[in-house]
Amino acid sequence: MTIPMQDFLTKYLQFHSVSLAEENEIPETAEFLRTQFTKLGATTSRIMHTDRTNPAVYAVFPAQTADAPTILFYNHYDVQPVEPLALW
Repeated sequence: MTIPMQDFLTKYLQFHSVSLAEENEIPETAEFLRTQFTKLGATTSRIMHTDRTNPAVYAVFPAQTADAPTILFYNHYDVQPVEPLALW
């Protein structure tokens, strides 16, 4: 199943995922990504919680052929505060 990129980005970018904010939507962002990975065909898609960091979203997408190489993609989905702008 494909997800229109504009729809995905419109929803994804609306999450308040500032790590340092007392109130953020990190858990909701993780669940959104897990759901999207499932829709895209992930055979495994889960959220892994830890005590000291934001949850990791883990997904497995099977290769089309048995001899295909394994690829690992790692990224973060939380962001830093915009202010103070002078420090950017």
